[in-house]
Amino acid sequence: MPDNVVTNILDRLPLQDAVRTSILSRNWRFKWTTISQIVFDKNFFEYLLKTKG
Repeated sequence: MPDNVVTNILDRLPLQDAVRTSILSRNWRFKWTTISQIVFDKNFFEYLLKTKG
């Protein structure tokens, strides 16, 4: 898949799911770092509080 298509897919995923794609293959390992926009929503902060992150 072309890089711009992969980036477009990852942009549409929640951050946690985008990071999880790194286990798919070596080619996907650091693709999540190319996300053009990161949105920290209420769920993200609630998750951090639960995990004491």
